[in-house]
Amino acid sequence: MIDHAGDWTQPPGRAAGDRPARLPRTATVRRFATAAAMAAAVALVAGGCAMVPASGGVHTQAIPQAGTGQDNPQLIPVGPVPGGNQVAIVSGFLAANASFANDSAVALEYLTPAERDSWHPDGAVTVVGNLQKSPTTSFPKRQVSLPSDQETAVQVTGVQQATLTGAGQYLTSPSADSPRITYEFRLIKINNQWRIDHLCEVGSTPRTCTPTSQLLLTTDELERAYQQRNLYFLDPTGQTLVPDPVFVPQNDTTSDLATELVKGLFKDPQGWLSGAAQTAFPAGTRPLGQVKINGPVAIVNLGMPAAAARSVDQRQLAAQLVWTLASNSFGPSAIESVELQINGKTLSLNGSQYQLPKFYQTWESQAQTAGLYFVSQNGPVREVTGAAQAGSAGPLTTGSVPGQAGTQSAPVLGTVAVAPQQAELAGISADGQTVFTGRLAANAALTPKRPGGTGTSLSWDRNGDLWVAAGSSVWMLTPDTGSTVQVGLGLPAGEEVTAIRVAPDGVRVAMIVKTPDGSAQLLLAAITHADNGATASIGQTVAIGAGVPDPEALTWYDADHIVVLERTAAGSQLVAIPLDGSQPTPIPTLTGTVSVTANGTDLAVGLSDGQLDVSPGLNGLWMRVAGTGAGPAYPG
Repeated sequence: MIDHAGDWTQPPGRAAGDRPARLPRTATVRRFATAAAMAAAVALVAGGCAMVPASGGVHTQAIPQAGTGQDNPQLIPVGPVPGGNQVAIVSGFLAANASFANDSAVALEYLTPAERDSWHPDGAVTVVGNLQKSPTTSFPKRQVSLPSDQETAVQVTGVQQATLTGAGQYLTSPSADSPRITYEFRLIKINNQWRIDHLCEVGSTPRTCTPTSQLLLTTDELERAYQQRNLYFLDPTGQTLVPDPVFVPQNDTTSDLATELVKGLFKDPQGWLSGAAQTAFPAGTRPLGQVKINGPVAIVNLGMPAAAARSVDQRQLAAQLVWTLASNSFGPSAIESVELQINGKTLSLNGSQYQLPKFYQTWESQAQTAGLYFVSQNGPVREVTGAAQAGSAGPLTTGSVPGQAGTQSAPVLGTVAVAPQQAELAGISADGQTVFTGRLAANAALTPKRPGGTGTSLSWDRNGDLWVAAGSSVWMLTPDTGSTVQVGLGLPAGEEVTAIRVAPDGVRVAMIVKTPDGSAQLLLAAITHADNGATASIGQTVAIGAGVPDPEALTWYDADHIVVLERTAAGSQLVAIPLDGSQPTPIPTLTGTVSVTANGTDLAVGLSDGQLDVSPGLNGLWMRVAGTGAGPAYPG
């Protein structure tokens, strides 16, 4: 953040001197930001510049690790002080621009009349640190020159840490050597008062100043101006919901907020989910008035072409709307049901005009709540048969799994994974060179596969495909067809995927990627399929877990949380990373923890001495599993 003197302090979640997160591979990292009353927020105008919208549109945003900002006080903008010098005018504009009140009326007071007409903010942002403001005399003069005491410029320079695109995607800076950027505010005197008449980005050529679409903000401004919410889209089958965090303005009313969230569903998601998730709303859909909130009921009236209204899947629309509105808080009372109208006509679904979240509970795919598997110390794969319950006495009981995997004839496996339906099992050989797959059924044999590279991690998706991380490659195996496909990934040379987990929705995937220098990063991406599912690729990646510098293992806890095992100077530590913008939460961790798995309700870990423990929830009330082994794995 920037104090009144323009000094930069570390953003939340990162210690001083930490290496900033790297630029996502092919696109966006959308991360949350935090705010301060007089921090810098530079609005850049000129010839079609893209700005943060004053109208309150929804901006998609990926994986923030700061607070949600729900209770942050609103910024009260202050207009220009009479007689203020050029630096004071620029500083005041920077602060006032973070407020959207009355269509940014106060920020407009700092601009000349001509510049007010050309300022049309719509979203693009550059996030900076080490911001400095200084007058300059080395700027190109206007065609009609003014006396030196009537024309001046102030350059604002900072270290670029990220970019928020016009669609709201947050791209982290590419390296520790982040580039310095300079924006120039040119001012003229009107009625003896300095006002901003032009804004541009200074290029490497000294006298080049190019109009830019970027808004300059600190992370602090962004949080004070926005709050985070979830939109829900559909997977390619149209049967499973996929959450996507978004930015919405802090000063919206409850009805405005609900309306903007609904409008955010009208188009397919952009950024890292682009091509992997979709919306059921047909082209031409528009809101007919604001969303009306009547106590716990939200009334949504959608206008759409007659042909689209006849053919649209109404249940898909309702599922997206109900989860988007009911999962977000709207003031003191929550939305408990949605009345969906199309062209003014109320729809009756599930035998009611009121659509409840419970009607669409199965649309949000969750992990299995039963079945914990591990490789026993003497070789066979076993399943935990006892239920983990807080306060239970004695170790949890185990039993052998059916098929070759549960016998002494099983190959020596280092790690296993079980399909979500618990009908198939896979394992990586101790040397990492072979992947074995087979059914969990009596007399079922294990079949070897050698996809290439040294396998380190396995994960099944809900479609029955097996994902294998093997160094710089990721493979997708389809045991039913015998297909083995190398997945398009696009990692820089020398980087390797050491852990991979597909989310219960089958769309999102979390990975740990290590660089040649030994550092590691948590990445989130989406899976896209082609050729009727025969081929796949992992698309744009986003960095998550900014406060987890050395991740070693990870698992999906549920649809909105990832649990990570990190290495610290004090030893191993489990951390729950929410994907809705809340702060990461440390989990009580057993000494010697080397692996972790979860299923939406329980957490299980493997220890370096061969012991296995289960906790019902994230409270760290650990219960011992009978026997010893390694690599505990819930289905998925």
